[in-house]
Amino acid sequence: MSDRLAGQGSELLVNGGFEGPIGTPWYGTPNLRVEQVSEPRYSGSYAAKLTVNDGQDGELWQVVFPAPGAGTYELSAWAMGGDGVGSIQVIAEWYEAGDATGSFIRDYRLVYTGTANLLSGQVTIDGPAQSVRVRVWFGPMAGSSTATMFRDAVSLRLIGEPMPEPSPELTATPSPGQPVPSPTPTHYEPGSLVFNELLYDPGIAGCGTDCEWVELVNATVSPIDLEGWTLADNARSDPLPQATIPAGGVALIAATRMAVSSPTDGSFVLVVMPTGRIGNGLNNDGDRLVLTAPDGTVVAALSYGTDTPYSPAQPAVKAGWALERLPAVTGPFRPTS
Repeated sequence: MSDRLAGQGSELLVNGGFEGPIGTPWYGTPNLRVEQVSEPRYSGSYAAKLTVNDGQDGELWQVVFPAPGAGTYELSAWAMGGDGVGSIQVIAEWYEAGDATGSFIRDYRLVYTGTANLLSGQVTIDGPAQSVRVRVWFGPMAGSSTATMFRDAVSLRLIGEPMPEPSPELTATPSPGQPVPSPTPTHYEPGSLVFNELLYDPGIAGCGTDCEWVELVNATVSPIDLEGWTLADNARSDPLPQATIPAGGVALIAATRMAVSSPTDGSFVLVVMPTGRIGNGLNNDGDRLVLTAPDGTVVAALSYGTDTPYSPAQPAVKAGWALERLPAVTGPFRPTS
């Protein structure tokens, strides 16, 4: 690992489009079969087809070497799920060590949401990074021994040094007629907000979709403003209304005001969807929830019932029952009456 890889500069990965033979500097887990295929692909002439047949997770990775020190990076990749695949992620881990060993400074994840598309996000690394491990990871859905996925256009680019915070007295005021620059969205790690409970089949006559709700918990030590966040099911994505969840606090995302009574004790923040539904209305047989931060990071995602992109899919429950984490935040989902 002592030699610097070709491609250092704006693009750090080698053969991220899989146009050349798939081998070193890409490495894979022993259970992984990797093939170069012409279809499906995102760009160029080829993509990579990854398959496991033992029911275990598979992973393809590459270690690259950025300029030492802090920097801002863009991670992107095209993904498409195949037979038996449960979940797919592309993960970048920044290390102080030059051989990508030991504890990493931080990681950044792109999470596949069930639709073939190009995933992308930016992250700033403040520590003295000497190496980066880029991991293409996927796992089979529950009960499946074989899983297949397709990858193309995997990229890690060093796009600049972090911008210093301007001193208040030095901040320039735009002249009249000049556009005001948009602030860079705050980055939130996966798990910053947690799906803690959801009611997708209220079992109330005349109040099905209208009475659905989802409980979010802020697992961080700072307040989180929901402005710019989106919540999606498997058919539709909608922006969340502006609301602030205090550190360690709870928000209840309700389809309509009929779903939940406003709290009188401040025990949670009630957020009512202006669309009158969550996603396209949560399907009782199976659906998903995907919570995305303003910078494009998928912070929380789950599947239930017959919808299986996020493995393991949570169990379907009977009408009038909810799915709830027990213990809260960290526990597995269980049906609760």
